[in-house]
Amino acid sequence: MDCKGLCVDIQSDASNCGKCGELCSARGSSCQAGQCTCPKGKTLCNGSCVDTNTDVDHCGKCANKCSVTGTTCQTGSCQCNNNQTLCGNACVDLQSDIAHCGACGKKCPNGKCVAGQCKAGLSTKGKLVLGHYFSCFIKVSGELWCWGSNNSNQLGDGTRNPRGLPAQVKGLTKITQVSGGMHTCVLQTGGNPWCWGGHIRYGELGAGQYQSKFTPYQLKTISGALQISVLAQATCVLEKGNTVSCWGNNGYGKLGDGTTTHRYKPAQIKNLSNVQQLFEKASDHQCALKNDGTVWCWGNNVFGQLGDGTKIAKSKPVQVKGLTKIKHISGGGGQASCALKSDGTVWRWGVLLYGTSFHAGNVINTTPVQIKGLTDVTQLSMGSRELACALKKNGTVWCWGSNKHGSLGNGTGTGSITP
Repeated sequence: MDCKGLCVDIQSDASNCGKCGELCSARGSSCQAGQCTCPKGKTLCNGSCVDTNTDVDHCGKCANKCSVTGTTCQTGSCQCNNNQTLCGNACVDLQSDIAHCGACGKKCPNGKCVAGQCKAGLSTKGKLVLGHYFSCFIKVSGELWCWGSNNSNQLGDGTRNPRGLPAQVKGLTKITQVSGGMHTCVLQTGGNPWCWGGHIRYGELGAGQYQSKFTPYQLKTISGALQISVLAQATCVLEKGNTVSCWGNNGYGKLGDGTTTHRYKPAQIKNLSNVQQLFEKASDHQCALKNDGTVWCWGNNVFGQLGDGTKIAKSKPVQVKGLTKIKHISGGGGQASCALKSDGTVWRWGVLLYGTSFHAGNVINTTPVQIKGLTDVTQLSMGSRELACALKKNGTVWCWGSNKHGSLGNGTGTGSITP
């Protein structure tokens, strides 16, 4: 046939298939018997010839996408890799997943799945640590198990799916300490730090400025660390020489290096030595307990949480006024600071927010004041923002602050400004 002065075979010409100007435009298609067709074994989907047996965007049929993370298209159906099974919208290991133990939807009420069978849950022996709407438990064997919110990948399981039951953080052994906020960091025996989390903007994992890690990532530049402490978009470590290094977001000078410049790898705080403890976790300020029993703080100070008598942020450590013979400090990630003295008394400075301060009327204390009526304390811990608890020698627990979720454990919903 004559098509614009050219003699063509409209039975096989891909530019004039069946008639002049009829183009077989689909990728991989050809003209056969005057019809645009795909090769044998391929199907025309959205302008392309695809193999519906293997194509993840057209699995089994056009537009049937394998959208679940970890799935591929195998023989025309979306299937999980690595011996996992598709349960709902997630690929899971039926041998170990406590929400799908042995079969999809079969939950282990005691929190442990071994070889597809529900077993006894977490041992009561170990250490429980609270993060930002999630919890972790370090077993005496050194295994780490976490559960709760996972919107920033803080559970380290490679997903953002929340977990209502404990799940082991795979690939980690010999864990001795964990600190969690919107990201999570741990120490192994020997002081090797590992971190993970999503939505990373300031290099708080130590892997680079925008480098998120959904599973544990080892910071190989640090070894022999004594403690690790997570802040808001930042991280600090107490190193084996009893010095402190920090990295990440440096708003308010919370990295303690004398600047507000963000750091994407660890930078040691100068003129801070003989440190024995940092806050377990923090927000925009950090404190260090020195071997001589004094406390030094830096960062945000809008509520007097540095304890230096001012409300001015400090980018270098300043000594908390009038505080000596301290054996433990706690910050909890809020706008207050707490310290336990060797005599069993508790001292606080700064403020707990939203009407639940240590002192009536949200009075800001820029220097430490003793919490009256609280003596013989052996352990002290502050929760995120609005809660603190103390364990006394007689085994009783005393809490104060917010009670909007029953946090005080006293059977009411009313907050208390005193223990």
